[in-house]
Amino acid sequence: MGIRVSETKQPREVVLKGIDFNGSKRLATGDSVVESGSSVIITDEDGEDVTTDMLVLNSLEVSTGDNTASAYIKGGETGKEYKISFLVATALGELLEEDIVLPVENL
Repeated sequence: MGIRVSETKQPREVVLKGIDFNGSKRLATGDSVVESGSSVIITDEDGEDVTTDMLVLNSLEVSTGDNTASAYIKGGETGKEYKISFLVATALGELLEEDIVLPVENL
Protein backbone atom coordinates (compact mmCIF):
# COMPACT_ATOMS: atom_id res chain seq x y z
CA MET A 1 0.00 0.00 0.00
CA GLY A 2 1.40 3.51 -0.44
CA ILE A 3 2.61 5.93 2.17
CA ARG A 4 -0.24 7.89 3.73
CA VAL A 5 0.15 11.60 4.47
CA SER A 6 -1.19 12.72 7.83
CA GLU A 7 -2.67 16.03 8.87
CA THR A 8 -0.08 18.55 10.07
CA LYS A 9 1.08 18.34 13.69
CA GLN A 10 2.41 21.27 15.72
CA PRO A 11 5.76 20.75 17.52
CA ARG A 12 4.30 20.86 21.06
CA GLU A 13 1.35 18.57 20.32
CA VAL A 14 1.17 14.92 21.32
CA VAL A 15 -0.99 13.07 18.78
CA LEU A 16 -2.21 9.51 18.37
CA LYS A 17 -1.39 8.02 14.95
CA GLY A 18 -2.23 4.56 13.75
CA ILE A 19 -2.93 2.11 10.96
CA ASP A 20 -5.86 -0.21 10.40
CA PHE A 21 -4.34 -3.30 8.82
CA ASN A 22 -7.81 -4.53 7.79
CA GLY A 23 -8.11 -1.43 5.63
CA SER A 24 -4.72 -2.04 4.02
CA LYS A 25 -6.05 -5.33 2.57
CA ARG A 26 -2.67 -6.92 3.26
CA LEU A 27 -3.76 -9.42 5.89
CA ALA A 28 -4.37 -12.91 4.58
CA THR A 29 -7.81 -14.38 5.15
CA GLY A 30 -7.96 -15.63 8.74
CA ASP A 31 -4.75 -13.84 9.77
CA SER A 32 -4.51 -11.22 12.51
CA VAL A 33 -1.89 -8.90 13.96
CA VAL A 34 -0.10 -9.88 17.16
CA GLU A 35 1.68 -7.68 19.69
CA SER A 36 4.84 -9.77 20.04
CA GLY A 37 7.32 -8.74 17.33
CA SER A 38 5.48 -5.54 16.39
CA SER A 39 7.16 -2.12 16.54
CA VAL A 40 7.11 1.48 15.38
CA ILE A 41 10.06 3.41 13.92
CA ILE A 42 10.15 7.15 13.23
CA THR A 43 12.67 8.62 10.77
CA ASP A 44 13.33 12.19 9.68
CA GLU A 45 13.76 13.49 6.12
CA ASP A 46 17.41 12.38 6.11
CA GLY A 47 16.49 8.83 7.11
CA GLU A 48 17.84 9.27 10.65
CA ASP A 49 16.06 7.29 13.36
CA VAL A 50 14.36 9.77 15.74
CA THR A 51 12.13 7.23 17.46
CA THR A 52 13.51 7.89 20.95
CA ASP A 53 12.90 11.65 20.53
CA MET A 54 9.38 11.46 19.11
CA LEU A 55 7.69 8.28 20.32
CA VAL A 56 5.95 8.58 23.68
CA LEU A 57 7.61 5.77 25.65
CA ASN A 58 5.65 2.50 25.78
CA SER A 59 2.74 3.96 23.79
CA LEU A 60 2.67 1.41 20.95
CA GLU A 61 -0.61 -0.45 21.13
CA VAL A 62 -1.44 -3.39 18.88
CA SER A 63 -5.06 -4.49 18.94
CA THR A 64 -5.48 -8.08 17.86
CA GLY A 65 -9.26 -7.73 17.95
CA ASP A 66 -9.46 -5.08 15.24
CA ASN A 67 -6.01 -5.51 13.61
CA THR A 68 -4.74 -2.00 14.33
CA ALA A 69 -1.49 -0.50 15.57
CA SER A 70 -1.20 2.97 17.07
CA ALA A 71 1.21 5.12 19.08
CA TYR A 72 1.46 8.60 20.56
CA ILE A 73 3.87 10.93 18.74
CA LYS A 74 5.42 14.05 20.28
CA GLY A 75 7.79 16.82 19.20
CA GLY A 76 9.30 17.30 15.80
CA GLU A 77 10.86 20.32 14.10
CA THR A 78 8.82 22.95 12.27
CA GLY A 79 9.09 22.57 8.50
CA LYS A 80 10.12 18.91 8.56
CA GLU A 81 8.29 15.71 7.65
CA TYR A 82 8.69 12.46 9.53
CA LYS A 83 7.94 8.91 8.43
CA ILE A 84 6.18 6.75 11.01
CA SER A 85 6.61 3.08 10.12
CA PHE A 86 4.31 0.59 11.83
CA LEU A 87 5.65 -2.96 11.62
CA VAL A 88 3.26 -5.63 12.81
CA ALA A 89 3.78 -9.33 13.17
CA THR A 90 0.89 -11.61 12.27
CA ALA A 91 -0.39 -14.88 13.68
CA LEU A 92 0.56 -16.62 10.40
CA GLY A 93 4.18 -15.41 10.66
CA GLU A 94 4.24 -12.41 8.32
CA LEU A 95 5.78 -9.00 9.16
CA LEU A 96 3.80 -6.19 7.54
CA GLU A 97 4.78 -2.52 7.28
CA GLU A 98 2.58 0.51 6.69
CA ASP A 99 3.91 4.09 6.75
CA ILE A 100 2.52 7.52 7.56
CA VAL A 101 4.22 10.81 6.64
CA LEU A 102 3.72 13.38 9.41
CA PRO A 103 4.39 17.04 8.51
CA VAL A 104 5.25 19.31 11.46
CA GLU A 105 4.38 23.02 11.25
CA ASN A 106 3.99 25.73 13.85
CA LEU A 107 0.65 27.18 12.76
